[in-house]
Amino acid sequence: MARAFEIVYALLILFCLFFVLTYASKCNIDIDCYSECLYMECRDYTCHNSKCTCINCP
Repeated sequence: MARAFEIVYALLILFCLFFVLTYASKCNIDIDCYSECLYMECRDYTCHNSKCTCINCP
């Protein structure tokens, strides 16, 4: 029984790591871009060749 719990726990950790890495690589971990768009109250942004474009701005 404990063995099954360990397997589920390991899968959960792997899933979380995958999610974090996928999300972080969205803009090559470009925090400046994220901060800038957040400051402009934009809901999303895209990044091409490290050039930032804010989307869904008020």
